[in-house]
Amino acid sequence: MKVKKEFELIYGKTGKILNVLPFGQSTLKAFVLPDDEVTYLHNLVKMHVRSKAAVANNLVEKFYTQCLPVYIDDYPLPGFVIRDGTPYVNIHAINATNISDITPADIYSMFVYSLTMMGFIKADAPLDKMEGDVAAYLFAVIMKFYGKKSGIVGSHEDMIPKLKYLVRLYVHSGMMGFPDDQISRRRIATSMYSTFDDMDLEYDFSSTEEFLKAINKNHIISISPNTFSNQIIRTGGVSSLPMFEDAVRFFATIFAGTVSGGRVFSGYWAKIMPKVFDTLYLRGLNHLNRSFK
Repeated sequence: MKVKKEFELIYGKTGKILNVLPFGQSTLKAFVLPDDEVTYLHNLVKMHVRSKAAVANNLVEKFYTQCLPVYIDDYPLPGFVIRDGTPYVNIHAINATNISDITPADIYSMFVYSLTMMGFIKADAPLDKMEGDVAAYLFAVIMKFYGKKSGIVGSHEDMIPKLKYLVRLYVHSGMMGFPDDQISRRRIATSMYSTFDDMDLEYDFSSTEEFLKAINKNHIISISPNTFSNQIIRTGGVSSLPMFEDAVRFFATIFAGTVSGGRVFSGYWAKIMPKVFDTLYLRGLNHLNRSFK
């Protein structure tokens, strides 16, 4: 599994946002919260673990002290890991005036998010057995947002297999990190009982922007990186954007979004294709538990 280096749909003050920050702990020491605030947040996490049957509570209870709270206003995401695998939660994402405004559910969901990243990345175990379900879910998201207004549901149903094929190519290379080569393209096409020779496939499907261009240029949906990003932000906030660019962030986001009462991550994504979502949730959670063994 190859983790995406930087995001294409998210920008900070200095440009594109990195996925794994290439720094050591000493570089980020100045951003770590004071000891009393870290203790306060850790107590909130423990409070939530003991009061709720929440996702990954056994792992959070065991490893929460490894997750360092920081405040970085130029990093819009709620968490990240650095080059040595250390996980961080970014309190800036909560948008709380005072630390006392942070709820146990808020900070717990962020710890789940960052610890999931740490576990998946350190294990470096392939997620290819979940590739088909991730592709089915992403296809459902796109159809939810664009299916009716693009005419795919109805007069242009012949475009549905083509959209599914592009989604499969993107999930394989763009999210899972496998090579975008002719062997993979033919294998995926064959599994769908077609060749798709009539399509314009001169795109790099390891790129989110190129994937969206391919959808647009093949006259399937009128879509662009900007319109897609805005739709995701309106639906699930900025914290949801990375789940459509990187497989590790995908699972971190769906886990964190299941934490009841949290304001940082949206629970909306569980409502799209619930059976597939539940399958991804359970299989991803098994993968996470194995990652920490």
